[in-house]
Amino acid sequence: MKGAFLFVGHSQTSEWQYSAQFFNQFSEQSALRDFDLLAYVNSTRVSATQMESYLELFPNKSKKLLYTPCNGHTVDSSLDLNCESNLYKEDTSKNRFGYWYGVIEAVCGTFDLLKTYDWVIQLNPDLYVTDGDRLWSYIETYIDSEHLYHVNTMRGDIKNGFSTDFQMYRPSKFERNHFRDYQDHDLLFNLRTKKEFNAEFRFVPEQLLKHLIVNSQQPYRIIGPSTRNNREIDSLGLWHCHDNKRAVGQLDKARKT
Repeated sequence: MKGAFLFVGHSQTSEWQYSAQFFNQFSEQSALRDFDLLAYVNSTRVSATQMESYLELFPNKSKKLLYTPCNGHTVDSSLDLNCESNLYKEDTSKNRFGYWYGVIEAVCGTFDLLKTYDWVIQLNPDLYVTDGDRLWSYIETYIDSEHLYHVNTMRGDIKNGFSTDFQMYRPSKFERNHFRDYQDHDLLFNLRTKKEFNAEFRFVPEQLLKHLIVNSQQPYRIIGPSTRNNREIDSLGLWHCHDNKRAVGQLDKARKT
């Protein structure tokens, strides 16, 4: 089985370092170390040189920086991490709809590469893997299932959409790049308009992800409600933490035990 992590970041910096430390600390014997590591950054504030140093901290053997707008990176899978010659060349053609849609644009833009993988685990740099065995056990349980998406409902209610900080999918089985449908301007306009006039309609990126998955007519599985919004570790051992002091404290505590 060929698998990959797809990290989609915006302006995170030290969070990449913590993510690597969590993975090294809590997934020492995990089969997930054999997964490729792909990084997609859609902020001009994070340079390729920074990203190179962060990716080298992860134990995974294959690591690729797919895109950073500050240096002209493209989704050419053969491009190595040494891109000094492109360091000052900005690319503003991406992320046209703001960082809200960065995750979906990243999947859409790298679809041809992702389609070579059986499983892709997409997550944010500040979503930490605190137990690789739990995540791998889930994959083993559903490796022969019909489901092509595995998602969490946003804050426990499907009306809120699907969480965008983490999802798993089976791109090698996809019939087409249905993530491309996010470029439908009418769809985005209607979602934002609904948010403005309906106080109960929130979480536009999560609503968009739900729309794309449901309308793909491919089978999906809801893992359960996301408890990560409470900044606590969820059932898969994933922890979405915006408090860097808590992250450092958790790592220090683990090293002492």
